[in-house]
Amino acid sequence: RWAQIAADRAARFRRALIEVEPDVVPGLQALRAAGLRLGLLSDADCDEVSAWPDSPLSRCFDAALFSCHEGLRKPELAFYRRLCGRLGVEPQECLYVGDGRSDEHLGARALGMTPALMTGHLGRFWPERVALFAPRCDYQVASVAEVGELVAKLNHSTG
Repeated sequence: RWAQIAADRAARFRRALIEVEPDVVPGLQALRAAGLRLGLLSDADCDEVSAWPDSPLSRCFDAALFSCHEGLRKPELAFYRRLCGRLGVEPQECLYVGDGRSDEHLGARALGMTPALMTGHLGRFWPERVALFAPRCDYQVASVAEVGELVAKLNHSTG
């Protein structure tokens, strides 16, 4: 019974990494084509990320850090600093986009990043979490395409 539960869990995580929503990869590729450096921070265990090398997402990020490999978790500032170091950017240059779990936006803001709440799945499945996490963020986006629009807006207002 436990072996089946573990196998089902592994299959679920693999499916989530392999069967990505159709707009996500092109959206991430467009952000990189625009010259942005993309990083991923994930509070994941090794079982959850075992399929990462096979995921189409793995080719969309300049750096991907997983808590199980790094020995750090969100919202530990060292986790965010390490990602900035791998990307070769300063925290103040970063737009941090996440769904709000693990108090991730609090860590991002504490380091000087601009926090944005990804509301896509969150709004569809847990709308009460949008209300909970939104006050921690400067912006909300519902899709990767909206991240691109927000970056363009932010660059225009500071340029």
